[in-house]
Amino acid sequence: MIDFRLPRKVDMAMCMIASIHMLTTNEDLLKHLDSVARNLKPGGIYIIELQHPRDNFEEQEDDTNIWDMELNGTKVFVQWGSDDDPFDPITQVHETRVTMQVKENGGKRKTFTFTDPYRIIPYQEFRLLIECSRKFRYLGSYGKFDLRKKMDNSEASWRMIAVLQKK
Repeated sequence: MIDFRLPRKVDMAMCMIASIHMLTTNEDLLKHLDSVARNLKPGGIYIIELQHPRDNFEEQEDDTNIWDMELNGTKVFVQWGSDDDPFDPITQVHETRVTMQVKENGGKRKTFTFTDPYRIIPYQEFRLLIECSRKFRYLGSYGKFDLRKKMDNSEASWRMIAVLQKK
């Protein structure tokens, strides 16, 4: 995410599913913005899906995300996070434990466990990092993938969708 080149410049780029939170330092986030800008045409649009800012501060009933799915005989169960995942308030990084169980076509279940760093990026800090990059103009924040829904603190704003334009 921090150093890439596309075969040709593009009109739009997207960073989905809060993946930007995997950039655990300001330096990495700024390098990421440089790479995206290098690959966008002038005036190109960059859309970033982030965790809603309120989720950084409100106590959540359950920080664990659990889901499962089945496709063509393969069953997958995922648990992303647990109540005892460590958080460093200095780096603003959660060390999130992820467990994935996979069972293919009735075979033996395989379990994979790994740690996924996830950085909290408060709204004002995010805006400042965009400004420090000097590569983008901040066009707006939306509460979901709907330009009619400006981001606010209502339940209808379940994400923060940031829209940037390359200078």
